[in-house]
Amino acid sequence: MPGLPAGGEWLVIGFVVLMLFGGKQLPELMRGIGKSVGQLQQGLEDGKRKLHDAMHDDDDHHN
Repeated sequence: MPGLPAGGEWLVIGFVVLMLFGGKQLPELMRGIGKSVGQLQQGLEDGKRKLHDAMHDDDDHHN
């Protein structure tokens, strides 16, 4: 079943990334990925909040 990689697969992925980017660039790459994931999560939360607010505003107009 497709999904997230298992433990051994993460090791292979990590090794390939290390070979491609090198040890010196890896921390900077990880920071960039972490920042991007954080921004994605913030955007999703903002979208959920706006959707929730819009649904409740629509309910208020109908009552």
